[in-house]
Amino acid sequence: MAFSFISKLAVEAHKNRIRSSPIELLIGPSICYKGHGSSPEIFKVGAGMDQRSSSK
Repeated sequence: MAFSFISKLAVEAHKNRIRSSPIELLIGPSICYKGHGSSPEIFKVGAGMDQRSSSK
């Protein structure tokens, strides 16, 4: 689902001749006991709580 959305954004950017569009899909590995859960840092990025998101 996320990849499809990002792909559509990239296609639209290309149609509009935007060469360096600020589109990115960040995928982090599931880490913790037996691969369940995410680290607090990855969770904060995914929830938009990191410093990059707050400065926009």
